[in-house]
Amino acid sequence: MGRDLYYLIIISIFSLLHLGCDRPHPNPELLDPIYSDMKKQESAYRADAEAEKKTLAEHEGALKTAVPQTGQIKFAQKRYYESLARYERLKQMELYWGVRAQSRKEHAMREYLKAYSNGEDWPSQEEVKEYKSFQSAQKPARQWKLEDRMAELGLDPKIKKGDGGRGEGTGSGK
Repeated sequence: MGRDLYYLIIISIFSLLHLGCDRPHPNPELLDPIYSDMKKQESAYRADAEAEKKTLAEHEGALKTAVPQTGQIKFAQKRYYESLARYERLKQMELYWGVRAQSRKEHAMREYLKAYSNGEDWPSQEEVKEYKSFQSAQKPARQWKLEDRMAELGLDPKIKKGDGGRGEGTGSGK
């Protein structure tokens, strides 16, 4: 009797553990690297906008204290309006990334449930790779190297210095 009860308890615990593990994730967007990148972008633009808002307030103060008819007002107005334009652009980008992240969250829920019901991996590595390549193409290059550009075009990046494109010679022009 005691041994049968022991086996019954062990079997019921294993069956509960096995059945409890097969549920969809309640927040699949937390598993999505694309969604997390979009949220990072949104928070980065939010931080930049807050910093620009402080700069805008400084420029507004400088505009109010500028001495008339000395050229200071024109310079202060220029800095103020440039800062205002940067601030508005940063707020627009923050809003853009927020809307895009919300859209991705809804998309993630739908696609995760489809993949879960089909027993597939989610998110697909192909989709993540495509997103990352698109994002890297959108960012401007920090440095431009002639050798890298030539390699992209399929040209030989090893150019001899002093060649000048005329071939090797003594420089006499003959």
